[in-house]
Amino acid sequence: RTAHCVAKVVLLLMRKHLFIRYKDALSFIIDIADHEKKKTIEEIKQWIQENTEEARKKSMTSYLKEIYDEIIDAK
Repeated sequence: RTAHCVAKVVLLLMRKHLFIRYKDALSFIIDIADHEKKKTIEEIKQWIQENTEEARKKSMTSYLKEIYDEIIDAK
């Protein structure tokens, strides 16, 4: 969950919204961490492009609340 949340915040700072939910991103996140899967930078970039959109003008507080709620729901 930490990697997913950090990615959401970093991408938000880049004006991108990572819209995929944690439970849907989990298998890809695990594949990145698994050294035997050997995900390339290009594969990771492609996945990010497919799962992000331009961030809408919403407040940081509401976005962080969304992330918090998602973490709580993932438990």
